[in-house]
Amino acid sequence: MRRVVVEWTHSSLRLAVAEGTPGRLRVRTLQVEPLGMETPIGRTLERLVKKLGLKGAPAMGVIPRDQVISRLIKFPAAQPEDLAKMVELYGKAQLPYPKEQAVVDHQVLERREGLSTVAVVACRRDAIDRVVGPLKSAGLVVQRLTVSSWGVLGWYMAQTRPAQVVEPVLIVNRDEERVDLVLVSGERVLFSRSVGSGAKEEVVEGAEGFDPLAQELDRSLSTVRKELPGTEVRSFLLTGMEPLAPWAESIERRFGLPVAHVPAIQGVFLRPLIGAVPVSPVVVCGTACADAGQLLNLTPPEVVVQARQRQRLRDAVLIGSLALGALSLGAGLVALQVAQQRQLAAHFDEVIDTLEPVTRQVRAEQSAVELVSGVVWQRHQLASLLAGILRLTPTPVALEALTFEQSKRQLLLRGRAPSTEQVLAYLKVLEQLDGVSEVRLQHSTRRSTPSGERADFELVVQQSHAAR
Repeated sequence: MRRVVVEWTHSSLRLAVAEGTPGRLRVRTLQVEPLGMETPIGRTLERLVKKLGLKGAPAMGVIPRDQVISRLIKFPAAQPEDLAKMVELYGKAQLPYPKEQAVVDHQVLERREGLSTVAVVACRRDAIDRVVGPLKSAGLVVQRLTVSSWGVLGWYMAQTRPAQVVEPVLIVNRDEERVDLVLVSGERVLFSRSVGSGAKEEVVEGAEGFDPLAQELDRSLSTVRKELPGTEVRSFLLTGMEPLAPWAESIERRFGLPVAHVPAIQGVFLRPLIGAVPVSPVVVCGTACADAGQLLNLTPPEVVVQARQRQRLRDAVLIGSLALGALSLGAGLVALQVAQQRQLAAHFDEVIDTLEPVTRQVRAEQSAVELVSGVVWQRHQLASLLAGILRLTPTPVALEALTFEQSKRQLLLRGRAPSTEQVLAYLKVLEQLDGVSEVRLQHSTRRSTPSGERADFELVVQQSHAAR
């Protein structure tokens, strides 16, 4: 199993590739690239995807915590589907923007005395589009979008925890531009914040450098007591960019609670990392290693549908290829058997005329084999055509259905694209395919959707009569 995760800040792009089995994923590759006016996210990510050979790979994107809003709400205890409906009704009434302009997910934190304490997290569509756009333009298939705080949870779950760590534990992740504060207990994120002053702005030594962070920690502890009555932070876990020890000592003196500090690269890599990492890899590596069921999911419904359709098409091509291989193997075995029988029949024809009925039977079987071979050849042509179409379909174009009319040797493609111009360009590309004699546009309709303009289309691909 492989998982690709992409995260970026204003100044750096991080890409992690993890491998392993579910529940035991570890990072094999971590790439960090600087971002700026001359190195924008789109071109930098596209170059990195090409370098690592990841074009067309499913990928997860990370939304910064400060781009989402989170609410802790108590609902009557209910079945998951009923709870989801209550969350949806809450979102319509209480979110500061219309439902169609946001994506919402929730996680149950606690069930007690007939009530469920639920974390409801919402993100505006424009913030989501700012993550989805670069991923798609770089050639990646968007599999899931999650929030940076849940990446911190994934990193924490991969650790062998020091003795000082007692839950609920407040994890402090020092990155270059921000500090993530994530309260974790029982494999759940109870509370999270992102403070916009990272290691670049800190002064490591002296009270002046520690005061801003101490104030944010004080504010977080007060918020936890207010929103989660009866919940008290029992320890701190400091990680991220070095040095960590001076900050751990300052936090312990200030709050009088146990403090552990753990290197950000610990526990998440397949093999020891060579060299220093210029940023905190906690979020991107934690997301790569996390149990998918623990990650918050802010993937837009239409992106989920596109990913499922692409996977179904890939599965259909794979099944077709396997079926073609099985037919070819079966035809070969039958042909071998028939050839052996023909040799025997010819021999016995010379010896005794009474075996003539056997000879007629062998000849009939040979005709059957030739018929099977013809069918296999037609399937081979169709499979090659399907593979070529999927290979040449660009990322902005989404295919929704494929229908083959055998009598006319025609393949009907239904799908959508951002514009009619892109549909016509796609038609020109398909005309260059081997085995295609003609591609014509059956119809094209422009539509307006909440996510923008699109063109629905139907193309008819005429299969040529290639010689065997």
